[in-house]
Amino acid sequence: MNDDILFWKHEWMSIVEAQKAALRKDVDRLTKSDFEQTGEEELANQLCTKYSLEVPKLGVDDISVKQREINIDVSRDRMRYSSSGGPHYLKGTAIDVRVPFQGDRGMFEIKPNTWTTSIPRGRLEGNSVLFTISGIDLSPAQVKSDIDRQIADLQLWLGFQEQSVGSFPVELAQVAKQALIVRKKKLSADADLISGLGYKME
Repeated sequence: MNDDILFWKHEWMSIVEAQKAALRKDVDRLTKSDFEQTGEEELANQLCTKYSLEVPKLGVDDISVKQREINIDVSRDRMRYSSSGGPHYLKGTAIDVRVPFQGDRGMFEIKPNTWTTSIPRGRLEGNSVLFTISGIDLSPAQVKSDIDRQIADLQLWLGFQEQSVGSFPVELAQVAKQALIVRKKKLSADADLISGLGYKME
């Protein structure tokens, strides 16, 4: 199981614009009865909740680990193997670290506006981020240090996302409000059009 690069699949602005576009499409599907039954303000709240970007919160107090034995290729490690060719395996240890989180798991695929070259790696499984620390002759101090470093990197990048969210909730609310006004006006105009024809309405 290889760890993947996190926070790198989608550009931030493309996701922001996609959320706004999806909200507008939802509004275009609203009917007159939707406005009558729910109300414009409540519809706006529902839409903003649906298309908000919720940055995950790590459950650092509930981290769990699992140990397993693995084969590690040391053919490129001159300190351990001097002959050419390979691969040459030694028995090593892998520590799988599970970090639970609350929030939108899709956020782990979005690159924030601010970032560093120390890009976190891991894999998503349900509402957890997993990453693996492996090596030969691992020590508890070394493993703990590596875990702390990777957790710090995750927290740093989630902090970058918090900064990137910035005014997006306000922008989304404005988009929702404007789209609802336009849609309501369109539905009203359509109703006036057909009622003004003088025929029986179906």
